[in-house]
Amino acid sequence: MKNNFLFRQVITIIITYILIIAVGSCTGDSESGPAPVDPADTSIIDTAPYDTVLCDTIPVFRIIPITSEPILISMPTAGESETSAVFVSAGDSVTPSDTLVTYDDLFRRMQSERIQMELDLALIHFNSGDSTASCSLRIDSLTACLQSLAAPSCIFSLSEGTITVVTVSVGDTVSRGDTLLLMISSEISHYGVEVPMDLELHHWPERAGSSILLEHSTRSAVYSGVHEEIEDCFSRIITVPRAALYEDGLVTFVITICLDTIPVLCLADISGADAVIIPDYPVNEPLLRRR
Repeated sequence: MKNNFLFRQVITIIITYILIIAVGSCTGDSESGPAPVDPADTSIIDTAPYDTVLCDTIPVFRIIPITSEPILISMPTAGESETSAVFVSAGDSVTPSDTLVTYDDLFRRMQSERIQMELDLALIHFNSGDSTASCSLRIDSLTACLQSLAAPSCIFSLSEGTITVVTVSVGDTVSRGDTLLLMISSEISHYGVEVPMDLELHHWPERAGSSILLEHSTRSAVYSGVHEEIEDCFSRIITVPRAALYEDGLVTFVITICLDTIPVLCLADISGADAVIIPDYPVNEPLLRRR
């Protein structure tokens, strides 16, 4: 961001240097030329409206994964069912599509028993000499239907995680909504950020990459998103003298010694003289500070 204020200040610096060199040339010995400039002489720098300052880092912000709430796995179907197998125990790790529980729907069991009776009757007719095509077709249809009802229903894991509680055993009768298992997902998306000791933030970054600020106090905050993005954001936080901050409307920025402008967010003041800031990208050079 290049603005008129910066442009005027740069012009001031250039003119100051030109005048100093011109005065030195006029007062020097005309026969021997201008007097050489001593590299240790800081008078030129002292006459400029700026000096340089290095940034100070602050103690590391702690970023702590927040464990998600337990996932409740309950009976999904209406009516009563009977658990036929439980494949997990508390403490087991699971991945998506792992089978957790199988069950027999009691209504389906009744259907199976009725169809089995019809199939037995059809087989009696067939074995007694009724070998017509319609009888054979009925036997095939009843057999296929019975096979489809014989397979137990399954409950699968939908995410990666750890089983914490198993509330059901083989042979239990369960109804829709009954809790079968509790698990904790490994797919953490919320992170707590803790402020270093003796520091309070009055402002927090609304975003850290694609991660979003959910809630905050002066001492901590919660973000939803990606750990690496949040870590990168808070690793850029530095402290600078307030004299190294410049404003243009609603934008606050710093100026490096190479005259690059970097927008920043002011997070807190320290003793009124220094500010805690987070630049849009890392500051790797000394900054210009007003005298």
